[in-house]
Amino acid sequence: MAVRSRVGFDVDGLDAVVTEFTWRAAKVSPEAGKVAVEYAGKAAQLMRDKVPIGSGETLGSISSDSSPTVSMGGVYADAGPEWFVARFLENGTVKMSPRPFVAPAADQILGPFAEALGDIVGD
Repeated sequence: MAVRSRVGFDVDGLDAVVTEFTWRAAKVSPEAGKVAVEYAGKAAQLMRDKVPIGSGETLGSISSDSSPTVSMGGVYADAGPEWFVARFLENGTVKMSPRPFVAPAADQILGPFAEALGDIVGD
């Protein structure tokens, strides 16, 4: 028997499933935060390794978050250059060809990051 409530439906016998799901969701968020910070650090290091030679200001501005941000039900950590000129290196200008280092680093880290998140959910 289903009874309509303000936030969805209550179904007899479903409490155990909801409890397990709620427990897993509560566990995933802190673990996902740790993984996000770890892989943001790895992404920042890959960017440093790939930044064009002679881009000292850009190289020095590449950083990553040391703690996760929780927002709108998600968790994340930022990584990347903070110096405004870095975007011109990445994307190029009318007079300079692009010399990407952020996108290649992100492409390289995405697979391992997804696997690490999958390991959390698989517990």
